Formats: sequence, C-alpha cells, structure tokens
Amino acid sequence: MPAKPEKRDEHYVLALCSDTLGLPCIGQQSFDWLRGDPSLKNGKRKTLPIDGYFEELGLVVEYHERQHSEAVPFFDSKVTSTAMLRGPQRSLYDARKAALIPQHGMALLVIDYRDFANKEGKIVHDPARDRQIVAALLARTAQCTEHGVVTNFPVPLAETPAEP
Repeated sequence: MPAKPEKRDEHYVLALCSDTLGLPCIGQQSFDWLRGDPSLKNGKRKTLPIDGYFEELGLVVEYHERQHSEAVPFFDSKVTSTAMLRGPQRSLYDARKAALIPQHGMALLVIDYRDFANKEGKIVHDPARDRQIVAALLARTAQCTEHGVVTNFPVPLAETPAEP
C-alpha cells in the first residue's frame, strides 16, 4: 500500500525547500512544452508533471526516489501506453526534463534520496540535518549564472525530440 501523500518523501523534501526559501511550492505543475511520447492507443502526448515549481524563482525541483537510479522491478516492469517498460521510459523522461526545463529559462534542481540518510531508499527524517542539505543544494542552484541542472548524482542525458 502506498504511503499517505503527506508522508511521502517527495512531499517532505518539497516542504523543506518551501520552508528554506520562504516561498510556496506548486506541486505537480505541468507545461504544454514538456510532454511524453505519443500513446499507441490514441496518439496523444500527455504533459509530464514536475514535482515542485517555485514560480517566483523560475525553479523546478524534482525529487528522485530509488527507482530513478536503480532497477526496482515493482516499478519498472509495467509496460506503458507507449509500449516501453516503465524503467527506460522514466530515464527518457528524466533526460527530457533535464534538457527542456533549462531551455525554457528555468533552473532544475534534482534532489536524490541518496542526498539524505536513508534506509532501503526511504529518507530517515532528521529535519534539522535535512534542512541543511536542502539549503546547500538551493544555494548551489542560486549561484548558477545560467539556467541548468544542479544535482549531486548523474541525471540521464539523451537526445530530446522536438517540442509539440
């Protein structure tokens, strides 16, 4: 059974970002220019939601759980509407976000579960320590002179199809 939304690590990390910045975070924001591949059933390309958006700063925050960096059969074995396995599709869409978000004048901060003390891929919550980690990542992002991707761990990079 999935964790309650308010208990998910993604929400915990976004709340730490919001508290540190003193700004509201828009969760699950989508942009018309950030889309998935066409569905085989109907040809439609759904927008890809981002985890958190700080509009005032032009900052997108993505939280990467374990399945973004290692194979997790429970998450990866499903065949998607584009006929790809979910694992490779996740890597493709992570790469697409890393390419297109900066192209649209925004910074992308990817916060990984490995940035924190964790047990079996879940953050071991220590708010004081975790705030320091998030504050350091946000400070690195603020120091960037060009829009790009800030992360402590590699993000998949791939060619990105033309925008719709």
